[in-house]
Amino acid sequence: MTNIYCTKKLEKVVGKKILGQEETQDSKLGNWNANIFHLQRKKCLILMNDITYYSLFFLDIRKADLLKFSELFYTRLIEQLDYDQIDFPVECSPTLITETTVQFLPTNNNRKVLGTMTDFLREIEYVFHDKYNGQLSNVNVNELNHSYTDFLVGALSPKQGHYGKPIEEMRKKLGSLCG
Repeated sequence: MTNIYCTKKLEKVVGKKILGQEETQDSKLGNWNANIFHLQRKKCLILMNDITYYSLFFLDIRKADLLKFSELFYTRLIEQLDYDQIDFPVECSPTLITETTVQFLPTNNNRKVLGTMTDFLREIEYVFHDKYNGQLSNVNVNELNHSYTDFLVGALSPKQGHYGKPIEEMRKKLGSLCG
């Protein structure tokens, strides 16, 4: 099971009925942090893995989607992994299904992840208006997502001034999970 830590803003949207209180054992894939943001007055989510900093964007999300989020998360993750050309063995699918069963939890205040997410969100607002003309219907979520998973991130490295790409880190993580 995967823990998804919500920001305070997202906690209000998720609600107490969906929000769990007890952490489960950490997923082999790592935990995720989630934040809500708005594009063209539609609710959108960003999820970021706390180990690889691999991100997933969900556009035009509704509260009803949160009730079946495990299925949505798995589908979106597989779709993005395919787009990013991150291969994993077919035998790994059952493991991934288990690892993408989600539980929403209150924030864990992971400052590195939340700071990186905030940087991404600032950039997304600019890209949304510049590249997609401020129209949600023009956005290719896989393409948008790929540009951030292939982005150099300094938070990945414990040494200041060293950078890594979340896409490469996720490739390694899936390799160790499925290999």
